Amino acid sequence: MLGLLRKRSFGALTLTQFLGAFNDNAFKQVIILMATAVAAGAGPGEAMGWVSSHPLGGGLPNWLSAQAIPPFLFALPFVLFGPVTGSLADRLSKSRIIQAANFLEIVVMALATLAFWLTDYGVLLGAVFLMGTQSAIFGPSKYGCIKEMVGSRDLSRANALIQSSTMVAVLAGVFLGGIFREELGDRLWMAGFWYVGFATIGWLCSLRIEPLPAVDPERHINWNPVTELISHWRATEGQRHLVLSIIASSFFYLMAATFLIVIPTYGRWMSLTDTHTSMLSAMPGLGIIIGAVVAGRVSGDRIEGGLIPLGLLGMAASLLATSFAPDSTTWVSFCLLGMGTFSGIFTIPVRCLIQSLPREEKRGAVQGLAEVMDFVGILLATPMFIFWDKGLALAPPQMFVVGGVIMALGGIASLVLAGEFLVRLVLLTLTHTLYRLRVSGGENLPEEGGALLVANHVSFVDGMLVGAVAQRQARFLVYRDYLDLPLVGPFGRRMGFIPVSSGDTPEEKEHALDEAANAARRGSLVCIFAEGSITRTGTMLPFAKGLEVIARGADVPIIPVGLDRLWGSIFSFEGGSFFWKWPHRLPYPVDVVVGEPLPSHTPAGEVRNAIQEAIATRRSKRDGRAGSLAWRFVVSAKLNRRRTALVDPRGRMTYGELLVQAMALSRAFNRQLGQARRVAVHLESGIEDAIANLALVLSDRVAIPIDPTLPAGERATLMEQAGAQAWIGSEVNAAEGVPGYPLAALRGAVTGWDRLVARALSMLPAWALARSVTPQTSARESAAVLFTAGTTGPPKAVELSHGNVLSNVQSLLEVLHIGPRDRVLSPVPLANAFGYTVGLWTTLLSGARAVLVRSEDPDLCSQVEALALAEEVTVVYGSPAAFAAFTKKVKPAAFANLWVAACAADALDEETGAAFAEHFGILPCEGYGLTECGPVVSFNVPGGDRHDGRQMAHRPGSIGRPLPGVAVRVVDRETGAVLPQDQSGELQVKGPNVMLGYVGAGEGAGSSRLDGWFPTGDRAHIDRGGFLIIDGRSGADDPQA
Repeated sequence: MLGLLRKRSFGALTLTQFLGAFNDNAFKQVIILMATAVAAGAGPGEAMGWVSSHPLGGGLPNWLSAQAIPPFLFALPFVLFGPVTGSLADRLSKSRIIQAANFLEIVVMALATLAFWLTDYGVLLGAVFLMGTQSAIFGPSKYGCIKEMVGSRDLSRANALIQSSTMVAVLAGVFLGGIFREELGDRLWMAGFWYVGFATIGWLCSLRIEPLPAVDPERHINWNPVTELISHWRATEGQRHLVLSIIASSFFYLMAATFLIVIPTYGRWMSLTDTHTSMLSAMPGLGIIIGAVVAGRVSGDRIEGGLIPLGLLGMAASLLATSFAPDSTTWVSFCLLGMGTFSGIFTIPVRCLIQSLPREEKRGAVQGLAEVMDFVGILLATPMFIFWDKGLALAPPQMFVVGGVIMALGGIASLVLAGEFLVRLVLLTLTHTLYRLRVSGGENLPEEGGALLVANHVSFVDGMLVGAVAQRQARFLVYRDYLDLPLVGPFGRRMGFIPVSSGDTPEEKEHALDEAANAARRGSLVCIFAEGSITRTGTMLPFAKGLEVIARGADVPIIPVGLDRLWGSIFSFEGGSFFWKWPHRLPYPVDVVVGEPLPSHTPAGEVRNAIQEAIATRRSKRDGRAGSLAWRFVVSAKLNRRRTALVDPRGRMTYGELLVQAMALSRAFNRQLGQARRVAVHLESGIEDAIANLALVLSDRVAIPIDPTLPAGERATLMEQAGAQAWIGSEVNAAEGVPGYPLAALRGAVTGWDRLVARALSMLPAWALARSVTPQTSARESAAVLFTAGTTGPPKAVELSHGNVLSNVQSLLEVLHIGPRDRVLSPVPLANAFGYTVGLWTTLLSGARAVLVRSEDPDLCSQVEALALAEEVTVVYGSPAAFAAFTKKVKPAAFANLWVAACAADALDEETGAAFAEHFGILPCEGYGLTECGPVVSFNVPGGDRHDGRQMAHRPGSIGRPLPGVAVRVVDRETGAVLPQDQSGELQVKGPNVMLGYVGAGEGAGSSRLDGWFPTGDRAHIDRGGFLIIDGRSGADDPQA
């Protein structure tokens, strides 16, 4: 927020406003204190005799107080001249008006100094009137130019800075005025030199404001304030929210000015000292500073209309709360601070709406109108107080309660009269309690003019989240049946929702699309969830063609909006249920990615691709320590510490014990491996292999899993290629080129102290443990080096970052829903990318049980059958060859609890899949991947029948839809042009799962990536259902999934 002060013009305006407010209030406070002294009985013969002897000082009737005259004279110019000064702000340069007004302040302060010197109260009151005139000239240009200086996105923050700094200036000015009055006595002309000095500095600061062009230089100025005021009212052009904002602002100033009188009255009622009363009076001001800052931070890039009813209701609650202990000044002070805080929260969006809603050439006129209305409210405050005091005979505590009731009625009225405020309040609550909203690309949303927002559909709150991001009210196409609900229907129609349904007649569908197109053509934002229904699988469904009809009919840009990380929230269908489930975390993090505008003729498929790419790009930018594999493993192990983590033919181990052993071994690694950071591991599949890889991650090392069945020479070649600096194996072979360490020796190096420390640390809470034992590793740092299979050439060493592996794990868990109740059997070795990412990390980070078998064991099927029966496995991974062997040699009872059978490492032929399904009663799901892609790119989600057939989860013959967060496209190999659906070309992949690069070739080198897209070399096409179909594996090095 403070960064806005670096903008030359806005920084100068803020400083100018600060000095002006400070000077005004220091001056007014002296005069008010003088008038108060007269009202308290100071006679002509006393020090203030020159005031008491004046007709407007001591010569007033009993019903009129002397201290009411200066505030009245200051406010009067705003009502008299506000209409004209508003017009001047449109006709002339606002920067020139600001500079002229600040120069006028020097003249006025010089006149005030002369009045103090001459002890002429009449001249002094004339200076007060002129100061009000100067402020009336300054105000419309000041508020009218903020948007021109900072733009719409920073408008809330800018107003928060202006408001909070102004209130600091007011409080400081009042304080200084009291010092001047008390210390200078009859020598107040000395204060005048200070006033002139501050005014001069303010004028000099205003000269730094860069010239602003006049927005309506041909505007005719009507010097009749009444007819000009009517003209300004017409300038609102009947905009409902603008008119309501002006009225709300006037209402607020009426109530605020009234309580400025009530608070000193309360002080007298409680027999407080002047100092104590002044402290009470300062509490709302302090609260306004706090509230303005809060409103600026909460609003961010938007104008948060939901703060308006929140502010009104908060002020009401604060005032009503005084009734709990009206005799306690401490409690009343706290309530007044709360009232001020909610006042600051209220005023920021109201002021921003008044600045942003008028057309540019009408903005000054509307600011003038608002200024007049505000000061009408201020002038009416005294009659209201007199009515409460004399007419109703209310005591001050009762006045607080009556004011609270009036404020509550105002808050209710704001909700009833402005439906958008209610929506924004709901959105504000939602996005600051249940969800933590993170927006990127918000600048792509147009500030004005029509546009079609196209979003993916993940949950029941998607519309609210898109509405929270949009600065303007959007019209949504919604499911027709929702508008038939008792409460939703009337409200939705008032908000301009457009009903549509798949069950509509062609005429009804055409009418809905025409209405949407007309709304966009007239300048509204229209939003459509182009999938047509909420995803039940977590993958993005194909987009319907309706968006094309709307965009082309309206000839407006298409704005792709990607909703990410919502799958898994209570309002999504993750796990097959909606709402009735525990949230994974609160607040739930949600990313909203707004892509660059697309032409109106863009096909639906390309819009879908744009959203996929935007989400993939956003996920690729995630970073931080919590994005490391070590951090996520520690948290998962801690949360599931009593569950079984690993099982192999030799035994089992809980997550708690696994965590302790991995931490202890990592301490030994730090001593024994020295500076070796890249460490190869060639161990037989099992618990020991898993612990070694986990310990390497915890010790901030890069694991290089290598198949232990390879000849020693091949292992040495691979280690050299990967840059290994040490290796861990079952036995030491000095011929392998780099220092080797038997795992047994490293396990033996674990001391009792290591075990004790690890055990003690494991008692810490998950967050504290993760901070204590995980290295300072970024998500973008290397985690592992894995080798391609080398089916089309020599194996390549692929460097995968923590983010590459972790993003692939998270994407898989979004569609597979593996959890702590699952037992996952994986015969795929960790040297294979699928075995490393899916078999090890996906299982452990989901809290499931990893059942590990020795893939190199000749009696593999016997191991699988025995472990599957004993552990009642629910998920199995394997290659087509393994699945064929299971079909022949494993009893059906072994897989009786199976719900996922995922085929990896090669293409699944139809015969093998059918035989497996017939034998075990479950069809294997095929996916697609490459080591370079972490490895999984796409997957056929199992259990499509569980979604009532409404959404196809998998398609035989395909390799599934892309995982969430992964974008794919098909391009022409010769031209590089992106091909439409059903046309075959080269498959390219983009996302956070795509490797850092090939080892030895530099980051990203060797992959021929263009703008983040990795060319697989495979020929494929995307069908109309969004499924990928491989047409030929002609160039990829190796499919791994």
